[in-house]
Amino acid sequence: MSRFPLLHSALIASFVLASACDGVVHESPVEPVAHTPARAPIQPKFTGQVVLDSDDFAPVSAAQVIVELTAADGSELESIELATDADGHFALETVPEGVVSITSHVFVGGEFAGSETVAVINGEPVKKAVVVIALTAVTICIATTWASARKIAGSDKMKHCVASCRTARWCGVGSAFSAAILKELLDSLCMHGPQWLKNLLQPVSACGGWDSADMAANNRGISCAGKWRTCENCCDDYY
Repeated sequence: MSRFPLLHSALIASFVLASACDGVVHESPVEPVAHTPARAPIQPKFTGQVVLDSDDFAPVSAAQVIVELTAADGSELESIELATDADGHFALETVPEGVVSITSHVFVGGEFAGSETVAVINGEPVKKAVVVIALTAVTICIATTWASARKIAGSDKMKHCVASCRTARWCGVGSAFSAAILKELLDSLCMHGPQWLKNLLQPVSACGGWDSADMAANNRGISCAGKWRTCENCCDDYY
């Protein structure tokens, strides 16, 4: 037995390790790191279509669409003007952050045709907007009677009276009431709306806002429709 047992054991261990390693350094393999390519955030697109309310829903091409983007506090973030293609489609390529609703106002031939509002949830419009324009015989009838009344002589109230009288006679009393209310609503929109809306509505509206005197003239005109007199003669008694 060696006089130096600890030293003897250390020498044997060193010899064994040296023989095993043989001067070669072994490294553990490194697992490759998988790099995920960075993706840009997908911006939602808002799309819509303008069609006629007919049997085959014919698309309206070259219609003007004013898209309003509204924030949560009700303020207007942006207003964008678009035009429909040959199939009646229009598209807003991106929807900015903070938008909670999108309203599309459609004008065909410079005339206001209709509006559609779509909610935005989690940055995505809840559905595609389809603005349907009702071009029926009643619509054409109302447009004709009101256009003809603009050519008569007299005050604005006289024209309201004659227009409602003619509309009630030729298009129906219900249509006359609807047309009168719609006209005042357009006047109110034109008065209180943004400048671009004023510019679009001015050809068909005086932008004077809702006028109770106009509605009174409309009601008198509707009452004249049932009398055996011309609308002009009956309305002339009042205006």
